[in-house]
Amino acid sequence: MSVSAVITAYRRADVVRYAIASALAQDHPVLEVIVVDDASGDDTVDAVLSVRDPRVRLVRLPENVGPSGAMNAGIAAARGRLVALLDSDDRWLPHKLSRQVAAWQAHPLRDRLLVASRVLDVADGQVVGVRPQAIIAAGEDVADYLFVRDGLLQTSTMLLPRALASRIGFDAATRRHSDPGFVLRLASAGACFLQLEEPLTCWCDVRGVARVSEAASLDQSLAWLRRYARWMSPRARVAFRYRNHIRILRRRAPLAAVWLTLRAALAGVLGRREVARAWRRVRG
Repeated sequence: MSVSAVITAYRRADVVRYAIASALAQDHPVLEVIVVDDASGDDTVDAVLSVRDPRVRLVRLPENVGPSGAMNAGIAAARGRLVALLDSDDRWLPHKLSRQVAAWQAHPLRDRLLVASRVLDVADGQVVGVRPQAIIAAGEDVADYLFVRDGLLQTSTMLLPRALASRIGFDAATRRHSDPGFVLRLASAGACFLQLEEPLTCWCDVRGVARVSEAASLDQSLAWLRRYARWMSPRARVAFRYRNHIRILRRRAPLAAVWLTLRAALAGVLGRREVARAWRRVRG
């Protein structure tokens, strides 16, 4: 089964070669590794070109379009029947594709199936845990899984048919929450999801990466919620706000943080321990 690996990169000259190497080292060989440089302006392109393997293809974007637009460009350039997505600071374990391709081929609804997995959470080169704690159940509402159950379907774990990925695409109009946005778009189009228990990807926290400011982060996140609220239950919307905004609100708007905590508690998003912990934070 032909698989195209799609890697997006923005100013990742120091790590992109490791992502490429992990794709090339799969025990289910990739047809190609497409690396999309999102107008980095640093040495990212040189780092990609230094990898001497004919399967590596470089797509250079003339202007920065963000992670969603870059991923769409990579999917559009792919030639494999399946596409496997990878962020430039993450890495695949060597058997990632073989496990997922086998699961995809065995599924009765494979033409509309996304296969994901759990991840090894890596910080400063050390594995610090496995995420998520629980995988998505068959037929479970994906928004409730992601936000109410605090689940995770991370981009670097995703494998799906190229035709499906091309038809749905990432939302290039938003620059935050690209993973859940893509998943909700897929779910709204009738896709189904299979998440393997085995962690198959290293999800790496890289120091020195620029972060958006708190104000910009909150504004962009609220704009995303308005855009996707129609595909989320009321409980999932409250859970999204709590999980993504509570830390910012505690610093910027303590009363709003109290109100959001109460709403999350009443909606059953927080368990007793979480409620008690949140109340201590508010009082302290």
